[in-house]
Amino acid sequence: DGFVSEIDNEGGFAIDDEPGYSNLTEAEKQLVKEYPLCAYKFRNNMLKAFEVAGSIFSNDPIHHNDCADAFRHAFFNALNTIDCGSQIAKLFGDAHESEVPPYLNGEKAMDLFNNDIGRIIGQNNSGAGHDDLAAKVCKALENGILLALEIPKDPSSAIISSIGCKCN
Repeated sequence: DGFVSEIDNEGGFAIDDEPGYSNLTEAEKQLVKEYPLCAYKFRNNMLKAFEVAGSIFSNDPIHHNDCADAFRHAFFNALNTIDCGSQIAKLFGDAHESEVPPYLNGEKAMDLFNNDIGRIIGQNNSGAGHDDLAAKVCKALENGILLALEIPKDPSSAIISSIGCKCN
């Protein structure tokens, strides 16, 4: 299930209207049409990023604008870079943030920054498996390279370094 649900016998894709496709930004929908194979891979990578972040940060109840969110954005973009290259991963990452309302600009800046770091990690570790890649992202997180919001439930709070974050 997802916005790109299956590969047909001729190598084409079926694009669903539900559940994921309708939640995409207009820019993302255009990229799905232009890069269907990457969209298919990115959908799987998104699920993997949520799964791995949920496992690593099982004691963290928020998972939004916090350490887990920073990890997930970076890990997702690292996976996407390995699968389709940094340029296409950036197009999709930027498109995802393209309709963020102005009052969430801090959150958007944080997400875009963590996406950038993830793409760098992906470029530098193109042969890494998921576990090794997750370890690299955890190292960046724990070394304070990624960003989170000081008060995750408050989108107007300050953007801070991830230096206090710990992977389980």
